[in-house]
Amino acid sequence: MIHDTTAVLDYWVQANPQFRGMTPLQVYDACIKALTARGFAVILNNHTNKSRWCCGVNDDNERWNESQTAEQWGNDWVMMANRYKDNPRVVGADLYNEVRRDVLVDPNWGWGNDVDWYAAAQYAADKIHLE
Repeated sequence: MIHDTTAVLDYWVQANPQFRGMTPLQVYDACIKALTARGFAVILNNHTNKSRWCCGVNDDNERWNESQTAEQWGNDWVMMANRYKDNPRVVGADLYNEVRRDVLVDPNWGWGNDVDWYAAAQYAADKIHLE
């Protein structure tokens, strides 16, 4: 979503025509603005890396580094944190929702390899805090 510079399709925003011609990130910005202006607290969420239905076998959304590098994922989080850091109603970040296994590999906690969710979460948090 954050790298997609193509405007959302009109039929995706039929109920909200003010979003026509916007990129997915611009729509996201508008939603964050509208929610927080009404007093809602918002937690940013990285639900999937690819903008498509998730949770099938090998959909490339299993882990933070399934369809991109861990470095790109961390850099994307820095960009999102910086984007909303001046909005006091943006109160948190769900770094990656539903970390799950692919066909062959289970993520782990603390093993120190490339599917170590603890290390990945620490990596992203450190990058955000160092900005």
